[in-house]
Amino acid sequence: MISLIFVVTKTLLYLLILASRIAFWLLRAIAALIKLIVAAIYQAITKKQLQDADDLENWETAYDYGCEQDFERGTDQMFRRKRQRKWLPLAVAMMFGSFSFVSTVGMGTTFAQAAEPEVLVVVDAGHYTGYNPGVAAGYTEGDWSMRQARADKTALESYGFQVVLTRDENSNPGLYDRGQMAVKAGQAGNYAAVVFMSDHTDACEYDSSVSGVSAITSAHLSNSNMQLIQSVMQSVADEMNFVTGVTGIRGIETRMNPDGTDYYGVLRGAVSGATSPSEAANKPVQYAFILEHGFHTNPAECLYMTTDSHIQAVAQAKARAFAAFFGKATKSPSESIQNQTTRVSADVPCTPWTGTVRISGDTLNLRSGNRSEDFECGIPKHYR
Repeated sequence: MISLIFVVTKTLLYLLILASRIAFWLLRAIAALIKLIVAAIYQAITKKQLQDADDLENWETAYDYGCEQDFERGTDQMFRRKRQRKWLPLAVAMMFGSFSFVSTVGMGTTFAQAAEPEVLVVVDAGHYTGYNPGVAAGYTEGDWSMRQARADKTALESYGFQVVLTRDENSNPGLYDRGQMAVKAGQAGNYAAVVFMSDHTDACEYDSSVSGVSAITSAHLSNSNMQLIQSVMQSVADEMNFVTGVTGIRGIETRMNPDGTDYYGVLRGAVSGATSPSEAANKPVQYAFILEHGFHTNPAECLYMTTDSHIQAVAQAKARAFAAFFGKATKSPSESIQNQTTRVSADVPCTPWTGTVRISGDTLNLRSGNRSEDFECGIPKHYR
């Protein structure tokens, strides 16, 4: 009798252990499935939000050109889509509850890890197709900026950044509107940071030897913004200088209107017309700058920018700087066109030139009208 009880008890214990092991692996499978579903829902929401931002931009452009019916019909469709997607937050909440329960027994990754906010980079290809020829045959700033922006997008996405372009070859959005695209895209998603970067090349009509990388930024953003710009400028200058031998860093410029807003239209749009750091801090865009990739009036730098391999190399240099700044995994320096053990000095002196030039507007960052300005070492950076 005692032996029978022992055998039954032992059998029950074995069955209990077997059942617990089955339950353990079943819970792990459920946790993995929930993780995949939650990630898919989050990506779907993000994709739809970016689509809404792009659609709204296109419909507003249609409105600007007098197509009020297209604008009304398009926005109505967008808001109807949003109403149809109201079930998505509830589904995510249910998944979060289930996933958190499974996580309490150590069976998977938390929902927060699966849905970690990404960094959004809005890349603006300066000007428009065919605009602003350089000294190298076939070069125009508007065409180059589109090629560079597309290369930037590919390079940044390879590091896990979300990237949106402000235009294509057939469009020319307004200056303020370009900056506002970053604001709208940032408001449409849950991002850890939003960056607006406008690709340009500089010009000095009076001295073809003037060279170097520079940047223009909002007067109202934080020191962190300056740190990112400095890092990107250094990376680009190093990459270009390996080939050109004349490319250094010229510096970072800010400029304001009398009312306290940023002078340059794209930057003014990126901070929604902020007039103070406290006002800009409440906006979705934390980083905004115009990057001048050398001078298209300098033969060495302009020729450099006509080559696809150089465009790709600059894009990778910028992406590495972004990745290092935002704490994303960096790739091998072998992707750079240069040999990292050999550098040409980037400390390029510029020849002082003092004079006055009258320039007229409706270029990238100028308002309509004329203005005069004294300058040294080439013309002011805002002259395009």
